[in-house]
Formats: sequence, structure tokens, C-alpha cells
Amino acid sequence: MDESQANEIPPFFNNNIIWNCAHVIAVQQSLIYQLCCKTPRADKSIIRQFTIGTKPTEYFETGFIENIGELLLSTSVQMAEDLNNEEFIVGQPFMTAIKVELTQVEEVLAFTNYHEGLHLGVITSLLKCIQK
Repeated sequence: MDESQANEIPPFFNNNIIWNCAHVIAVQQSLIYQLCCKTPRADKSIIRQFTIGTKPTEYFETGFIENIGELLLSTSVQMAEDLNNEEFIVGQPFMTAIKVELTQVEEVLAFTNYHEGLHLGVITSLLKCIQK
């Protein structure tokens, strides 16, 4: 897709494809790393800008879009390596917005997979609306 499609917010939606992609990175990094008192691998500005409760506030240029595409892959690969090489222990239990309590890293991983699946569904719906 092109830059304008990645930024488009169709009627009845409150975000766009690039926001959804960046949001799953932000949530993954927050939950996996910050809940376990580790330093996130993604830039903190990405985490702040796309965390829970945010929405798109600007038009994202091609370079930023490409960076988010690279981060989708690299943060997942890095997380897998980190989980194999380090002990991840949830510091404080965390209650998600849907009332799922996360107390162990395995629960955090399962929840991030669930969360990413939800946003994949939104991205698919956005694509269908944009490509009509």
C-alpha cells in the first residue's frame, strides 16, 4: 500500500493502518519489557505515541512507515532472543483493560498474541475499506 492508504482513516474508524502497526509494537514492548522491569528495545517515543488510549494525530511519511514495518519484525526477533537468554519475571501484576490479570511472562506473551490478533483483524477491515 502507499503512504496515503497507510494514513487513511475510513468512516466509522478512529485510527489507521500505520497506527495499528505501531500500537502493537508499543503494547508488546510495554508489556513484555516494562512489566518485567527491563529496558524496551523500541524507542520510548514510539511507545508513548502509540500506547493504549492514543490515536493518530499526524500524517506519517514513508520513512516512518518503513521504520514501523522493520520494527514489527525486529522487535519480535529481539524479544524471542531476549526471552531465551534472560529471565523475565513480572514485577507487579497488571490488569488489562479487558480484566485479564498478567502475573507471569507466559501470560504476558499469550495476551500480546491475543492483542496483536485483534489489531490484525482491524487492519484487515481497514484494508477492505481503503481498497474499495
